[in-house]
Amino acid sequence: MMVDKRDGTRESFSLEKLQRSISLACAKRPLPVGAIEQLAMGVQDTLTDDGKEVVSSSLIGEMVLLELMALDQVAYMRFVSVYRDFNGPDRFVTEVEDLKSGLPSADRKQARLMAGDALTRTEAKVSK
Repeated sequence: MMVDKRDGTRESFSLEKLQRSISLACAKRPLPVGAIEQLAMGVQDTLTDDGKEVVSSSLIGEMVLLELMALDQVAYMRFVSVYRDFNGPDRFVTEVEDLKSGLPSADRKQARLMAGDALTRTEAKVSK
C-alpha cells in the first residue's frame, strides 16, 4: 500500500513509522502493554481491508486521532498538535473545548467524507 503525503510525495506504508509517531505522542502515558502496537495494527488492518492501493496520510492521521481520543486524551492532544501543525495556544484551547464537548472537529468531518467506510469502521471499533 502506498501513502500520498501532504507534501505531494508518495511512499510505502510503514507500520514501524506509524508506531513511532504514535509512540511519541504516548510517551510517559500510562497505557496498557501493547496498546500502541495494537492501535497501529488496527489502522493498518482497516486500511488493508478497505482494499485501496493508495491512501492519504490525512486519512491515516484521522484514524489515529479517533483511536487516541478513546485511548488517552493527553496523547491525542500531543498527536493532534503536531498532525494539524498548531501555531499557537488558541488552537489548543479550541481543540480541548471540542474534545471536552465530544464534537468532531471540521477536519474529522472532512476526513470522514473523503475516507468513506475506513473511518466509519474505525469509529465503530472506538465506540465498542
